[in-house]
Amino acid sequence: TTATAVTSREVQPKLMLVPANIGWSDVGSWDAVYALSDKESDGNVLRGNCKVMESTNTLIHAESRLVVGLGVSDLLVIETPTAVLVARRGTSQKVREVAEWMKLPKTESTATNSAQPQKHLSRHHSSQEPGERTPDVEADPVRWRTLSAGQTAALSVPAGSTEIFVGVEGRTQIDIGTTTRQIGPGESISVASGETVRLSNPHTALANLISVRVVLPPTP
Repeated sequence: TTATAVTSREVQPKLMLVPANIGWSDVGSWDAVYALSDKESDGNVLRGNCKVMESTNTLIHAESRLVVGLGVSDLLVIETPTAVLVARRGTSQKVREVAEWMKLPKTESTATNSAQPQKHLSRHHSSQEPGERTPDVEADPVRWRTLSAGQTAALSVPAGSTEIFVGVEGRTQIDIGTTTRQIGPGESISVASGETVRLSNPHTALANLISVRVVLPPTP
Protein backbone atom coordinates (compact mmCIF):
# COMPACT_ATOMS: atom_id res chain seq x y z
CA THR A 1 0.00 0.00 0.00
CA THR A 2 1.05 3.59 -0.60
CA ALA A 3 0.41 6.27 1.99
CA THR A 4 -0.45 9.69 0.59
CA ALA A 5 -0.49 12.92 2.55
CA VAL A 6 -2.26 16.03 1.29
CA THR A 7 -1.01 19.37 2.60
CA SER A 8 -1.82 22.97 1.91
CA ARG A 9 -0.09 26.25 2.63
CA GLU A 10 -0.98 29.84 2.49
CA VAL A 11 0.97 32.30 0.42
CA GLN A 12 3.33 34.11 2.76
CA PRO A 13 5.93 36.75 1.93
CA LYS A 14 8.49 35.01 4.16
CA LEU A 15 8.45 31.21 4.22
CA MET A 16 11.29 28.73 4.48
CA LEU A 17 11.26 24.92 4.39
CA VAL A 18 14.13 22.99 5.90
CA PRO A 19 14.54 19.20 5.43
CA ALA A 20 14.90 17.40 8.74
CA ASN A 21 14.96 13.89 10.11
CA ILE A 22 13.66 14.33 13.67
CA GLY A 23 12.33 10.83 14.32
CA TRP A 24 8.84 10.07 15.54
CA SER A 25 6.99 7.57 17.68
CA ASP A 26 3.37 7.47 18.82
CA VAL A 27 4.49 5.66 22.03
CA GLY A 28 1.64 3.22 21.52
CA SER A 29 3.09 0.37 23.60
CA TRP A 30 5.22 -0.29 26.66
CA ASP A 31 7.97 -1.53 24.33
CA ALA A 32 8.02 1.95 22.81
CA VAL A 33 8.20 3.50 26.29
CA TYR A 34 11.23 1.33 27.04
CA ALA A 35 12.91 2.17 23.73
CA LEU A 36 12.48 5.93 24.23
CA SER A 37 13.42 6.08 27.93
CA ASP A 38 16.81 6.83 29.43
CA LYS A 39 18.35 3.62 30.69
CA GLU A 40 20.64 2.77 33.58
CA SER A 41 23.99 1.11 32.95
CA ASP A 42 22.40 -2.36 33.09
CA GLY A 43 19.70 -1.42 30.58
CA ASN A 44 16.90 -1.09 33.13
CA VAL A 45 14.23 1.62 33.07
CA LEU A 46 12.77 2.22 36.54
CA ARG A 47 9.73 4.44 37.01
CA GLY A 48 8.12 4.92 40.42
CA ASN A 49 8.73 2.96 43.62
CA CYS A 50 10.77 0.05 42.32
CA LYS A 51 14.14 -1.63 42.85
CA VAL A 52 16.13 -4.27 40.97
CA MET A 53 18.88 -6.71 41.81
CA GLU A 54 20.82 -8.78 39.28
CA SER A 55 18.37 -7.70 36.57
CA THR A 56 18.97 -6.32 33.08
CA ASN A 57 17.12 -4.69 30.17
CA THR A 58 13.83 -4.52 32.07
CA LEU A 59 11.18 -1.81 32.36
CA ILE A 60 9.42 -1.53 35.74
CA HIS A 61 6.62 1.02 36.08
CA ALA A 62 5.16 1.19 39.61
CA GLU A 63 2.24 3.48 40.46
CA SER A 64 1.01 2.43 43.91
CA ARG A 65 3.20 -0.30 45.42
CA LEU A 66 6.84 -1.27 45.76
CA VAL A 67 7.91 -3.56 42.90
CA VAL A 68 11.18 -5.51 43.14
CA GLY A 69 12.87 -7.28 40.24
CA LEU A 70 15.23 -10.09 41.21
CA GLY A 71 17.26 -11.98 38.62
CA VAL A 72 15.05 -10.99 35.67
CA SER A 73 15.86 -9.73 32.20
CA ASP A 74 14.01 -8.42 29.13
CA LEU A 75 10.72 -7.93 30.99
CA LEU A 76 7.99 -5.30 31.11
CA VAL A 77 6.53 -5.04 34.62
CA ILE A 78 3.64 -2.57 34.84
CA GLU A 79 1.99 -2.10 38.25
CA THR A 80 -1.20 -0.05 38.64
CA PRO A 81 -3.73 0.12 41.51
CA THR A 82 -6.03 -2.30 39.66
CA ALA A 83 -3.72 -4.77 37.91
CA VAL A 84 -0.14 -5.90 37.34
CA LEU A 85 1.21 -6.79 33.89
CA VAL A 86 4.33 -8.92 33.53
CA ALA A 87 5.34 -9.48 29.91
CA ARG A 88 8.38 -10.36 27.89
CA ARG A 89 9.74 -7.37 25.97
CA GLY A 90 8.51 -7.49 22.40
CA THR A 91 5.03 -8.78 23.30
CA SER A 92 3.34 -5.64 24.60
CA GLN A 93 1.24 -5.27 21.44
CA LYS A 94 -0.78 -8.25 22.74
CA VAL A 95 -1.92 -6.41 25.86
CA ARG A 96 -5.31 -5.69 24.27
CA GLU A 97 -5.75 -9.41 23.50
CA VAL A 98 -5.06 -10.28 27.15
CA ALA A 99 -7.44 -7.56 28.35
CA GLU A 100 -10.25 -8.93 26.18
CA TRP A 101 -9.56 -12.48 27.41
CA MET A 102 -9.74 -11.37 31.04
CA LYS A 103 -13.26 -10.02 30.39
CA LEU A 104 -14.54 -13.48 29.41
CA PRO A 105 -16.62 -15.52 31.90
CA LYS A 106 -14.36 -17.78 33.97
CA THR A 107 -15.63 -21.00 32.32
CA GLU A 108 -15.08 -19.63 28.82
CA SER A 109 -11.66 -18.13 29.57
CA THR A 110 -10.51 -21.40 31.11
CA ALA A 111 -11.69 -23.40 28.10
CA THR A 112 -9.96 -20.98 25.73
CA ASN A 113 -6.75 -21.28 27.73
CA SER A 114 -6.83 -25.08 27.44
CA ALA A 115 -7.34 -24.95 23.68
CA GLN A 116 -4.67 -22.31 22.94
CA PRO A 117 -2.17 -22.20 25.82
CA GLN A 118 0.44 -20.43 23.72
CA LYS A 119 -1.74 -17.29 23.51
CA HIS A 120 -2.99 -16.90 27.05
CA LEU A 121 -2.00 -16.79 30.68
CA SER A 122 -1.45 -20.07 32.50
CA ARG A 123 -4.35 -20.55 34.90
CA HIS A 124 -4.48 -23.20 37.60
CA HIS A 125 -7.81 -24.15 39.19
CA SER A 126 -7.54 -26.45 42.19
CA SER A 127 -9.84 -29.47 42.18
CA GLN A 128 -8.70 -30.90 45.51
CA GLU A 129 -11.11 -31.31 48.38
CA PRO A 130 -10.38 -29.86 51.84
CA GLY A 131 -7.70 -31.86 53.63
CA GLU A 132 -6.09 -33.34 50.52
CA ARG A 133 -2.33 -32.95 50.15
CA THR A 134 -0.78 -34.11 46.92
CA PRO A 135 2.44 -32.10 46.51
CA ASP A 136 3.86 -31.89 43.03
CA VAL A 137 6.48 -29.88 41.16
CA GLU A 138 4.91 -27.77 38.42
CA ALA A 139 6.61 -26.80 35.18
CA ASP A 140 5.14 -23.32 34.58
CA PRO A 141 7.20 -20.60 36.32
CA VAL A 142 4.24 -18.17 36.42
CA ARG A 143 0.75 -19.41 37.26
CA TRP A 144 -2.64 -17.88 38.00
CA ARG A 145 -4.22 -19.88 40.80
CA THR A 146 -7.91 -19.95 41.72
CA LEU A 147 -9.24 -21.52 44.93
CA SER A 148 -12.95 -21.82 45.56
CA ALA A 149 -14.33 -21.83 49.10
CA GLY A 150 -12.88 -24.77 51.06
CA GLN A 151 -10.47 -25.89 48.34
CA THR A 152 -6.81 -26.73 48.91
CA ALA A 153 -3.72 -27.34 46.80
CA ALA A 154 -0.20 -28.46 47.64
CA LEU A 155 3.09 -28.09 45.80
CA SER A 156 6.81 -28.45 46.35
CA VAL A 157 9.34 -25.73 45.57
CA PRO A 158 12.11 -27.28 43.47
CA ALA A 159 15.72 -27.17 44.58
CA GLY A 160 17.57 -24.06 43.47
CA SER A 161 14.52 -21.82 43.23
CA THR A 162 12.17 -19.61 45.25
CA GLU A 163 8.38 -19.43 44.88
CA ILE A 164 6.69 -16.05 45.34
CA PHE A 165 2.93 -15.92 45.94
CA VAL A 166 1.08 -12.65 45.30
CA GLY A 167 -2.56 -12.17 46.34
CA VAL A 168 -4.95 -10.82 43.69
CA GLU A 169 -8.49 -11.37 45.02
CA GLY A 170 -9.91 -12.70 48.27
CA ARG A 171 -7.64 -14.19 50.94
CA THR A 172 -5.52 -17.32 50.68
CA GLN A 173 -4.10 -19.28 53.60
CA ILE A 174 -0.54 -20.51 53.04
CA ASP A 175 0.96 -23.22 55.27
CA ILE A 176 4.72 -23.75 55.18
CA GLY A 177 5.71 -26.37 57.73
CA THR A 178 4.40 -25.10 61.07
CA THR A 179 4.03 -21.52 59.79
CA THR A 180 0.60 -20.28 58.68
CA ARG A 181 -0.10 -16.96 57.01
CA GLN A 182 -2.93 -15.42 54.99
CA ILE A 183 -2.38 -13.03 52.09
CA GLY A 184 -4.83 -10.73 50.33
CA PRO A 185 -4.67 -8.42 47.30
CA GLY A 186 -1.24 -6.81 46.93
CA GLU A 187 0.33 -8.92 49.69
CA SER A 188 3.04 -11.49 48.99
CA ILE A 189 5.11 -14.21 50.59
CA SER A 190 8.27 -16.03 49.45
CA VAL A 191 8.86 -19.75 49.98
CA ALA A 192 12.37 -21.16 50.07
CA SER A 193 13.80 -23.97 47.99
CA GLY A 194 12.74 -27.50 48.98
CA GLU A 195 9.71 -26.44 51.04
CA THR A 196 6.27 -28.00 50.65
CA VAL A 197 3.47 -25.45 50.49
CA ARG A 198 -0.22 -25.93 51.20
CA LEU A 199 -2.63 -23.36 49.77
CA SER A 200 -6.19 -23.22 51.07
CA ASN A 201 -9.23 -20.98 50.98
CA PRO A 202 -11.07 -21.14 54.33
CA HIS A 203 -13.38 -18.29 53.32
CA THR A 204 -16.62 -18.17 51.34
CA ALA A 205 -15.35 -15.79 48.64
CA LEU A 206 -13.23 -16.91 45.69
CA ALA A 207 -9.45 -16.53 46.12
CA ASN A 208 -7.10 -15.69 43.24
CA LEU A 209 -3.34 -15.40 43.44
CA ILE A 210 -0.29 -15.52 41.20
CA SER A 211 2.77 -17.65 41.87
CA VAL A 212 6.15 -16.81 40.33
CA ARG A 213 9.09 -19.20 40.46
CA VAL A 214 12.51 -17.56 40.47
CA VAL A 215 15.51 -19.73 39.66
CA LEU A 216 18.38 -18.82 41.93
CA PRO A 217 21.93 -18.42 40.58
CA PRO A 218 24.24 -21.33 41.42
CA THR A 219 26.27 -20.95 44.59
CA PRO A 220 29.98 -20.48 43.77
